[in-house]
Amino acid sequence: MLGEAPGDERPALLKAAAIPFVRIGDAGEGFSVAPDDRQGLYEMTHHLITQGRRRLAFMGGELEVPRPHSRLEGYRRALAEAGFAERLISLPHRFASDSLNSYRYLNRYLDEEGTQSLPFDALVCATDELALGCVAALEDRGIEVPFQVAVTGFDDLPTLATGLTTVRQDIAEIAETSMALLAEARAGEAPRHVSLPVALVLRETS
Repeated sequence: MLGEAPGDERPALLKAAAIPFVRIGDAGEGFSVAPDDRQGLYEMTHHLITQGRRRLAFMGGELEVPRPHSRLEGYRRALAEAGFAERLISLPHRFASDSLNSYRYLNRYLDEEGTQSLPFDALVCATDELALGCVAALEDRGIEVPFQVAVTGFDDLPTLATGLTTVRQDIAEIAETSMALLAEARAGEAPRHVSLPVALVLRETS
């Protein structure tokens, strides 16, 4: 099961029907597999800080929900260690991975904040799609990426993330692991979560 959102009815329906399933994502119960989101965004944020970035903002979906997004937790950990304040740009969940809407929301944010003095020198985005929308919005305003603002994503999506600094997750390994976990679930074995390693991919946007 992919793309679970707050209030998602699918887990309850599957359980009621006694249908085994595997969550793809850090859901915290049952069988699940996910990239190590926290460590990936921690390492990316730490990398930006070591490169001299001091005003880092995180862009993602529904950041005010009670259970913080695991990628947001990694960003926060790196900032806390460095003693830096956090800045959040939150999109409604239905727009949480859409590049067109990140373009629109970032433009609105900058209109409200003003660009005489940029409120951030790095944008740490929860997905590649969000990052690409931000790059387009900044460049349309004449803000140079990465010289004035670094932009990073997460996923390293094939063909889409060309030129983008991002965190690579192994999609093939996630698929293979989810099938192995599903076999365990069908056999009645004890539920478990598998966290898979990620890697920084440094390109032109940072």
